[in-house]
Amino acid sequence: MKTRHWILLAITWLFQIQFVFAQTNKLYIEPTDCPIGTTSRVAIQLDNQSEVVALQFNLHIPDVVRLADDMILSEERKANDHTISVRNRGNNNYQVIVWSLSNAAFKGNSGTLIEIPLEIPEDLEIDKEYPFTFSEMVVSDRNAKNVLTASDPGSIRIVDGNGPDITANTIQLTSDNFTPGGKVSIAWTVQNVGGRATEAGWNEQVYLVDELGNE
Repeated sequence: MKTRHWILLAITWLFQIQFVFAQTNKLYIEPTDCPIGTTSRVAIQLDNQSEVVALQFNLHIPDVVRLADDMILSEERKANDHTISVRNRGNNNYQVIVWSLSNAAFKGNSGTLIEIPLEIPEDLEIDKEYPFTFSEMVVSDRNAKNVLTASDPGSIRIVDGNGPDITANTIQLTSDNFTPGGKVSIAWTVQNVGGRATEAGWNEQVYLVDELGNE
């Protein structure tokens, strides 16, 4: 009887440990190519399994570039009353706070949360990489608990500004109402607005995103 008790207790602990590790919440910046002489947008992304309502962190932007404009929240992930505050602490160091007055959770479970517009000088070395730095990070749930489990500040890579740049134009839908099992026709054009041929070609993906950010 005593042995059975310990076995059941061990199994309970195992499930508890698995549950804790299942709640992955990661704030990160993917390595981003930035053409010289341009304003490039770098995305801070959040993959979250917990209901995240707010976050706070310090961000150091590479010294060779500068913030071209205000950081903005992604429309696809913020709730109606989410607000971002960015405090310049000098020397390319910023304190970033995002919160909701109604304690609302961010929409969806992955994708871009904040966009950083960076001014890339024309005199930088091609293929040179420069890292970002995160510190004092808090990713908060509704109970004000820090649920952050992983982070990766990423980096930018300086690339030739005359490379290919593919953009989709004149996107047309036969209907904006979608139902399971239904059909919809989508048409668009693709244009290379850069200065070089694509050489290796490109990939195209079409997907729908609902109000919760599900794709």
